[in-house]
Amino acid sequence: MLVDDEAMVRELVTAQLESLGYRVLPKADAVSAFDLLEQGEPVDVLLTDVSMPGEMDGYELACMARERQPDLKVLLISGYPDQDRSAAPKGSYTAVRFPLLSKPYRREDLREQLDALLGGTS
Repeated sequence: MLVDDEAMVRELVTAQLESLGYRVLPKADAVSAFDLLEQGEPVDVLLTDVSMPGEMDGYELACMARERQPDLKVLLISGYPDQDRSAAPKGSYTAVRFPLLSKPYRREDLREQLDALLGGTS
């Protein structure tokens, strides 16, 4: 599942992921992504932008999703290079850490991060 509030970014990353052989469930916001996870949609990896408008940001989504699916692989994406992986702007998830991929990144960087998360090669 890919979650990013910017349509152009979502479309570009979806195309990158599909070119790497992944099936992608793109979502525009954290709440709709979480709702889909709550409905039992099978998801192997959650890729989410950290900073998104609305009642839930990407970090909070990742923490809540991991609470419900402890084996869920998570990759945070951020356009802010100094984004602290452990700082949660909302909620009480300050100790939870996830890998972080900084924007802009190359398709190869995305592939390497996913390979590391999934323990294989694409």
